[in-house]
Amino acid sequence: MAEQPQEYAFEVSGPTLARSNVGAAEVKSGKMYMVTVGQHFRFPIHPEPNADHKIAKLVRQYEVIVTTEEEDASKLYMRTVLPVSGWIRKSCIDDGTLVQVTKDAYTELHDTSQQNVLTGCANCIRNSACLRSIETSVRKHPVYVMAAYLFLQFLAEVVIFADLATDILVAYELGRNDKNWLFMLTCVFMLAPYYIAWAAAFGYLQKRAMESTANNEFSSNGVNNGRTETAIEDHERGLDDVINKDETLQIEMDAKEQDSEEAEKEKARSSSPDKKIQIGVILFAIAPIGVLFLVFLDIYLLLEDLLIKPVYLCCSKSILREESHAERGYKKLRRVSEVVAETICQTVLQIYIAIRFARDDELSLQPVYISLLTSVFVLVLWGIVLSIEARGFGLHFYEYVTVVLQGSFNFVPYLPAIERGKRQRVNWTDFRFDSHSVGLVSKALISPECELQEIKLSAYSLRKLTRHECKFLGQMLADSPKKSVTVVFSRSRTEIQELFNQFDTDNSRTFDFEEFLQLCTALRQNDDGVVSAKDVAQIFSILADQQRHEVYLTDLLWKINRSEERLPVVDYDSPVMYALKARDQKLLTFMIAAKVCDDVTWEYYTTTLVTTNRHEDALMMAEEKGIPIVVEILSGHNLPAHDFDDPNNPEKGTSDPYASVSVADKVKRTETIQKTLNPVWRQPLLFILPPEDIPDKLAHAGLGDIGAVGGMGGMSRKRTGGRHDGGGGGAGDAADRLRRRTSHGGHGGYAQHKRHGGGGGGGQKGIVGGTAGRLEINFKIYDYDEQDDDFFMGSYKHKIKWTLQALEEHQKDAHQPTIMHRDLTNRDKAGSFKFRIYTGTLQYYIRMGRKKVQMNGTKQL
Repeated sequence: MAEQPQEYAFEVSGPTLARSNVGAAEVKSGKMYMVTVGQHFRFPIHPEPNADHKIAKLVRQYEVIVTTEEEDASKLYMRTVLPVSGWIRKSCIDDGTLVQVTKDAYTELHDTSQQNVLTGCANCIRNSACLRSIETSVRKHPVYVMAAYLFLQFLAEVVIFADLATDILVAYELGRNDKNWLFMLTCVFMLAPYYIAWAAAFGYLQKRAMESTANNEFSSNGVNNGRTETAIEDHERGLDDVINKDETLQIEMDAKEQDSEEAEKEKARSSSPDKKIQIGVILFAIAPIGVLFLVFLDIYLLLEDLLIKPVYLCCSKSILREESHAERGYKKLRRVSEVVAETICQTVLQIYIAIRFARDDELSLQPVYISLLTSVFVLVLWGIVLSIEARGFGLHFYEYVTVVLQGSFNFVPYLPAIERGKRQRVNWTDFRFDSHSVGLVSKALISPECELQEIKLSAYSLRKLTRHECKFLGQMLADSPKKSVTVVFSRSRTEIQELFNQFDTDNSRTFDFEEFLQLCTALRQNDDGVVSAKDVAQIFSILADQQRHEVYLTDLLWKINRSEERLPVVDYDSPVMYALKARDQKLLTFMIAAKVCDDVTWEYYTTTLVTTNRHEDALMMAEEKGIPIVVEILSGHNLPAHDFDDPNNPEKGTSDPYASVSVADKVKRTETIQKTLNPVWRQPLLFILPPEDIPDKLAHAGLGDIGAVGGMGGMSRKRTGGRHDGGGGGAGDAADRLRRRTSHGGHGGYAQHKRHGGGGGGGQKGIVGGTAGRLEINFKIYDYDEQDDDFFMGSYKHKIKWTLQALEEHQKDAHQPTIMHRDLTNRDKAGSFKFRIYTGTLQYYIRMGRKKVQMNGTKQL
């Protein structure tokens, strides 16, 4: 039946998950344009010149496009680098659709008439040219802040050693005059802080030794599995129609017997910690040696703060090294133990000595008075410092002292305040979690008084965690008893500082609005890729100096790392997309466990990963749910007509077709294409195959217990967890709706039709892992009717044998899947349709799952 040509349709590309590496030089050399179309319109970026029907990206009002000087041969298009690489028409600049952004655009985008009134010290600094110059220099150069921090550290070390030196003078005077019991008490009080620190440090070293043992065992597993894997890979070619379970298992056992002796020797060698760590722990366990080591450590830290760090800072304009959390914890413990175990006791003892021997001419009291004054000064000084620290962590003084004296070098900030419900938001971007701190946080989250609503983390926060620890932390935040905790993922200080230095080409150490907007476009290129100039103006008003309208580096680092609420543009809008682009699997595991993205976004990402052959990431996205496959409905051909505008002319009938696809008990459908008999859908539909539904014979051939496949996201054949069933097609992006018109809002996207069995397009369920040993996918095509039941056009049942050969017939390696063209059945002249099935991730799961089982699931992706 002849049909009129369809109207001209747009081809819209979805967002890409490929990493973007547009450098600062390319952004600085280009021009930035802001879209001025209305808020209900979108401006197109085309993937190539002279292809206005193809759209690479749709940009909204106020969003920014970065262009280069490159033009096409016709001189009608100019190249873009951000938010995507593409082309735009030059005429859009002439007609005012695009407006170039300059530093003066800030006053147009943000109301600067209302400024905060400066009072007190701030007003004094503004009115003094000298103070204003000093303030500006400090805000421009973080190195001055670092120098001040080093100076304070040096003073802290000096105070500790001055107190120790005066106590030694008192002990010497007491010993010289045969005051033995007072001499003994003075020495005990002097050494008490070091014995407290020694006990904590010894526990820390023991923990490191155990971690070393675990790491050695982890790395040694699978070393001698080469023959086993080779034998099974050779046998894998026999998985055509029937898989011989007994033969496979026999080959596996023979290979293991050949390697058993070598494996036992390797395990014996790796069961002990590193020899250097072992020797260090043994020597440190001897208390005098351990205490002496800590004394020398304090001397080194004093010399480092006095000489080494200042010299390095002056020469390189950067700090020598970042303090580890263990070093910070040790210094914190030394300060607290100095006050509790030494200063208070020495003060009481020296007061007694001063009173007891006030009239004794044999004992000189001058050292006692000096030491007493020093002790009182230290007591007052550290009392103030510790009170400020305790208040900053939301603790009382005695609570803070108790927590620090417990000897944990990785003290979790704000944790007791969270347990008591005194904090609703925390910023942990500068805190690095370990396994111990993850357990403490999980304990705080289940506290009955916990009122935590939002936490801020960075990649640095998760750096030392394993994937399983990241998953556990994310699940605890998502499953908080009272309310799920919102996770805000922020930039690391290092990333922001490096970009700042790259974009600060004039070395002014400040950014005006235009330069700050360039910085934000570079920050967002691996997030969702778009930057709104209006949002940047809002965050610029928070970070910039109110008089000069400039952002200083010190202000930027300080406010970002201290803010507890989400900062637009600077913090990630799409941390899952960033994790996928950066291929950060630990971060991806954490974000999925914390339920950062909704079902529609999750399904779009998973579908994109499957269709772009990123199988490892696709399996991680579907962690605890199953194995993803994608069925893409391409088009229908010569479908029967059901709607006739002219009943007397049946040859001009049309239909509003949509396709329904069912796999197992899940049914999904495409969007409706109006008034056509040859619809073009090009719509991918995601389905999740539960691991327990994979046929046993295929599992015994190598998959075994899927729970042992550690690298596959910990999927279990007995547990699939909650499944993401929403989000048909995986698109979830407004751009895709431009090319596929839908007749009714409730029937587009991922909506399922309710009139036909199974809650969707109806028909028999697909059989996964049934006795037939095949995967069945049911296709049905309907004509949508808004007032009556949808008209059934035809169906087709596609069967795939559970063999690698059959799966490879649909998709071979990293190639695009084979396009299947099949006739619809159940009706005369029902027409035909085209589809393709992405089975690459399922094949990857089968192959890699077999290898992971031989390694007992210890190796992670």
